[in-house]
Formats: sequence, C-alpha cells, structure tokens
Amino acid sequence: MASDTGAHESRDFSMGIDVSRLGALFAAVREFLARRGLSEQTLFTVELVLEEVVTNILKYGNLDPVTGKITVHVELARERVSLVIEDDGRQFDPVQAVEPDLGRPIEERPLGGVGLCLVRRMVQLFRYERTGVINHLEIGIDRLAQ
Repeated sequence: MASDTGAHESRDFSMGIDVSRLGALFAAVREFLARRGLSEQTLFTVELVLEEVVTNILKYGNLDPVTGKITVHVELARERVSLVIEDDGRQFDPVQAVEPDLGRPIEERPLGGVGLCLVRRMVQLFRYERTGVINHLEIGIDRLAQ
C-alpha cells in the first residue's frame, strides 16, 4: 500500500449520462484513491457518497441526453478527500433539501431523501453553488485511520 506523502493530488473524471458508465466511473475513482493508500473505510465512504450523488443526478437532474455531462473532481490532501461534482442539469441545492422524518413509520413517509440524509451525516463538508448553468456540489470526507 502506498504511503501518504501529504502532497495534494487531484484528478478529474467525467461521464455523459450513460448509466452503463457508472461502474467505470466509480472504479476509476476508487483505483485513483486506493493507489494513494486510503483506508478501506475511507474508500467505502467515498464510494457510497459518490454513488448516491451521481445516481441522483442521473435520475432527477434532467440532463440533456446528448450533451449532458457529469464531472467529478477528486482532490486528495493529508487529512481529507474532497469531491467536487459538477453537472449541467436542473438546479437543485441538496444542502437545502428537507430531511425525511425518520421517526415516522416507513409506510407513512414520502419516498426519497433518505440517501441524501445519509450522505450529509457521513461527510464533514457539504456545500452547493450554482454558477451559470452548472451545479457544483463540494463534499469533504475526512480520511479515517490508515
């Protein structure tokens, strides 16, 4: 396993809206991070968060079927993994999304929102910004014990 030198490293990963490319995107991000010595626990958190967010963008973002694109910028620092996920779909601020009432019985709750709620609880930074027609979601995940 590679050791962390503390240097900042980053890489961009992009895909169109072809759902069949999801696995390749997730594998590429995992390989990039795993080669840099991240713990399995940190890798799991990154993968879960990335899968939830990107899948939601594909399902609900109304991206253009021809030109729609999702870009994941991954930056690795000594203590944190930063993800900036960008898409050109409809505007949606997940930071402002209302959390589901988990105290209500499941059959009485409206569908949706639980995955996003889980993501917000797993990360240390969750920030959204819209610039022009681009959604930017910045997520910070503290690196767990190596």
